[in-house]
Amino acid sequence: MKNKLSYLISAKLWVLAAALLLWPLAIRAQAPMSIRASADSVTLVMGDRVTVNVEVIKNTHDGALLDMPKKEKDYYGLEMQEITADSTELGNGRVELKYHIIFQAFDPSQLLTLPPFAYASQGDTVHSESLAFKVYPVDLSPELGNPEDIESLTVHPDEEPLSVPSRWYDYVPNWLIWVFIGLIALALAAVACLMLKQGKQALLAQRKPTPPYELAVQRLSELKDRKLLSQGHVKQYYTELIDILRSYLEGRFGINAMELPSKMILKRIRENKEIHLSAAQMEQVLELADFVKFAAANPNPEEGLRTFNTISDFVEATKPAPEPTPEGGEAKAGGATTSKPQKD
Repeated sequence: MKNKLSYLISAKLWVLAAALLLWPLAIRAQAPMSIRASADSVTLVMGDRVTVNVEVIKNTHDGALLDMPKKEKDYYGLEMQEITADSTELGNGRVELKYHIIFQAFDPSQLLTLPPFAYASQGDTVHSESLAFKVYPVDLSPELGNPEDIESLTVHPDEEPLSVPSRWYDYVPNWLIWVFIGLIALALAAVACLMLKQGKQALLAQRKPTPPYELAVQRLSELKDRKLLSQGHVKQYYTELIDILRSYLEGRFGINAMELPSKMILKRIRENKEIHLSAAQMEQVLELADFVKFAAANPNPEEGLRTFNTISDFVEATKPAPEPTPEGGEAKAGGATTSKPQKD
């Protein structure tokens, strides 16, 4: 008796388990297929576009949307421009299909009605509701006239093309116009180059170099005003002071002093008839400057002032004589070189 009872309980459990396993399949088999259609607008103006959305919920079987409209073909007063579709898995073997169909209205009508969309799958067919649209004509502005009275319109679609009188330039070929434009461009470029060249020449003519004497006096005055010795910049002071002397010797007497060592500069000074008597003074100045530059000598401020005065006196003593002017007077003393440049 006990074994029989256990057998009955086991059999009922197996039946219950089988029922639970087959339940989703039964629900899936009984779930109906549905379709729904909607539009984002039901009032249109000629030329407007409207999107019709068709949603289908069904089992995962093959199916198709019946009587699909053709692209750019009339479909009950509208033209289909584009169609897209996507799907979403809902679970339990169910899927949702979404069709997005874009129509465009061209002809005004009191009322346009699209028939129900139909979807067929596994021998079953479902239909959506129909859609109705109102298409209005384009509202012309008052300036264009009354659209109800064709004769009052300033725009006449059936009017013959107007004849426009020809002008002489209508007969000029396009290539000749481009040739003319190219010649003008070349002429403008030539004028610009000529003006630029003349401007450079005038600018160079205005930039007259400062005479060596005036330049040396100016630099000596600037060096004195900076008071480098009182600030302790002894080496910088002697370096700039000797640089002024070297530049003056090169510009005034043609001695390439900027590139020569002190001994060679003294040699060129002794060979120059105009300044050979100043060789002894220049030798002291150059030797002291070399000691400061290369031997880290530190002369006192009085010695630095004497060196400055020696070079300043040398510049004044060798100042070029004023050149006579055409009126018979004397021009300001410049710094033109009186001696030919000496080769090193």
